[in-house]
Amino acid sequence: MFYFPELFELNLTYYFLLERTEELLPKALEIVRKNLRIMERQYLVCNSRYQKVKIFFENVIYIEHNNHVSVVYTNEECYHIRRSLNELETEFALYPSLLRCHVSYIVNMTYVMTADRKTFRLKNGRTIPISRSYSGKVRQVLEERNGGQNMILGHQKD
Repeated sequence: MFYFPELFELNLTYYFLLERTEELLPKALEIVRKNLRIMERQYLVCNSRYQKVKIFFENVIYIEHNNHVSVVYTNEECYHIRRSLNELETEFALYPSLLRCHVSYIVNMTYVMTADRKTFRLKNGRTIPISRSYSGKVRQVLEERNGGQNMILGHQKD
């Protein structure tokens, strides 16, 4: 008797595709579509001081809005763009680390060192305020990240 591993693998692949395609293919395609949407929106293209810039989401430390101008602070530099925080918040919707915490601020949670009821302390030493209107949302995000425990803001979920 002869054994051909290539034929055996081919038959198993054929069986898998034949028997489980209808069940698994739609789920696999949805996962691929979701990942492609996330990958294609990993950066923001905008005009900053008469030039187009590409700002990668993971490089954003925080965004401050003042006098109709949003200032995007990154590791390298800061960019002044004429867009509202509401517009930027929808742009960043697929990047869950960016969180609106104040009417004038969006913060990247990966750069947060500590938090209390009213402020975030970032790795660069900057303090970002948390407004009362956004404190519930911030608390919810922190609880999700900490598995139901929100010791940072002084609340513990029972």
